[in-house]
Amino acid sequence: MFYNPQTCCQIFIENSIHLAPAAQRGTVKCLPEDSIQVTQVKSYPGTVFIDGFVRVTIEYTDKKDNLQKRTDDIPFQCSMSRKDANEGDPFYVTGSTVLTQLSAEESTFGGPFNPEIAEPSLAFQFNEQKIIMICIRKKTA
Repeated sequence: MFYNPQTCCQIFIENSIHLAPAAQRGTVKCLPEDSIQVTQVKSYPGTVFIDGFVRVTIEYTDKKDNLQKRTDDIPFQCSMSRKDANEGDPFYVTGSTVLTQLSAEESTFGGPFNPEIAEPSLAFQFNEQKIIMICIRKKTA
C-alpha cells in the first residue's frame, strides 16, 4: 500500500481596506463570506508552492447613513516540504479554511468631533489580520 500524506501550511495574512466614502465609527463589520481561492499549485524537487487569495467582504454605514459594501482580495503564498515531490508532479488541494481572525479594527479617524465618545466620528481605514490553512495531497494514478 502506498502512503500519500496530506500536508498543510498555515499562513498569516493582513490587509488594509480604504473606506471611501468614510465609515461612521463603530459600524464596520466583516461578513462571513471569506472565500479562499488557490490559483496555482506547483511542485519542484522536495517542495510544493501554492499561490492564491482570500476574498474578504466588509459592510459599513457611511456618513450619510448609506450601507456600503467592499470586497478585497488578499494574496498569499506558501511552500511545503514534500520528500515525494518532483518537478511537475500533480498535487491537489484537499482543504482550505480561515483558522482564526486575529484582529479586525477601524483606524485612521477624522471628521467631525463626536462629543459622546470624545473622538472623531469617522473611520477612513479598516485593518484585519487572519491565519488561514491550506492542505494538499499528491495525485495518484
